Amino acid sequence: MSVIERYILRRCVMFFLAALGTSLLVIWLTQVLMRIDIIAQSGQTTWVFLKVATLLLPSLLPEALPFSVVFAIAMTFDAMNTDSEFAVINSAGTSRVSIYRPAILLGLVASLASFTSANVVDPIAKLEFRRQLSEINADMLSQVIQNGTFQRIEDGLYVQIGGQLPGGDLSRIFVADSREEGIDLVYYSKRGELIKAEDRNLLVMIDGVINRKAPTGELSVIKFTSYAFDLSAFSNAAAGIVMFPRDRTLPYLLNPDPNDPHYQYRPESFRAEVHRRLTDWVNPLVFAMIALAAVGCSRPHRQASVSPTLMAVSLALDFRLIALFLNGLLERNQWLEFSVYLLPLATCAVCAWYIARNKTIELPDFLVDWVKRIGERTVGGGTVLSRIFARNRSRHAGAA
Repeated sequence: MSVIERYILRRCVMFFLAALGTSLLVIWLTQVLMRIDIIAQSGQTTWVFLKVATLLLPSLLPEALPFSVVFAIAMTFDAMNTDSEFAVINSAGTSRVSIYRPAILLGLVASLASFTSANVVDPIAKLEFRRQLSEINADMLSQVIQNGTFQRIEDGLYVQIGGQLPGGDLSRIFVADSREEGIDLVYYSKRGELIKAEDRNLLVMIDGVINRKAPTGELSVIKFTSYAFDLSAFSNAAAGIVMFPRDRTLPYLLNPDPNDPHYQYRPESFRAEVHRRLTDWVNPLVFAMIALAAVGCSRPHRQASVSPTLMAVSLALDFRLIALFLNGLLERNQWLEFSVYLLPLATCAVCAWYIARNKTIELPDFLVDWVKRIGERTVGGGTVLSRIFARNRSRHAGAA
């Protein structure tokens, strides 16, 4: 690799890492905030919270990598165009292949990272994530006991533990059960204990009463010496982990278990997930081609009608939206399977055509004028948009 190639690659990598770190942080915080109530209600420690949150990162990486690549390449090439660095490099006799090679290399490495993350790391992380959530739910009762607060175990079932006695027993146990329609049960005991018997969680209440309100409004009070309340049904054990097709590894998707309930119910979802896995991982490489076709390496910055970086990111976003739309149709339209493979191939072919002819993708003139007119009506004079598209007008005037 030549000095020029290393220089371009270094600048691309710097922009790439900055964009990847920022996008991952934003997406990660969004996902964490959606699930923070699970951790908060369970009373887990900060370490458990961070561990569970970190397990979300592998699933976010394949979405963040492509846009980080297109942003890094577009920013690097746009900045070098603006500073006339490419003009100097071309004058020195450097071939365009040497200039484009670092960008293609970055896209290829990011694609391999995306494939590894989506098909190897992410399924393992999702399994551990669901196991952690199951353990948190299974440990919910013990956390409620430690907190000594009034907590909802499930809809219609509430438990409050007053405290713990020196010997480890529980004191002032209160249980409200209204799960059965029309019947309200209230349990209260002075003390009790939580025991496990044959993989069952039992809350044994000692010396208490049960208040029962019937649908007719009749109220009865039952006094008991000892009463065992079975809580096993409300603890999600690890064996109850539910894995969806998107959580499975690629080998499992290619050869699923016939007894898998999700496979029996929706076998087409497994087929659609396979096609998505086999195409999404090349997005960073496709986005690298889009960036090169939108920015180029020898066109002066003043000749562009709109920002090349904005053009590259917009085209990449359009590509991603079309891909998501096709993936959504795959499950019910098997005949569309070829389209998810044709889309990246056709996009790369079009971009390669522009790159080979040293041309850049630009908005059509009629679209530029139409957007400008809309902007002028919207913003009242369109001073900002006029400056953006002024270069396009001067270019045509010079050509005339």
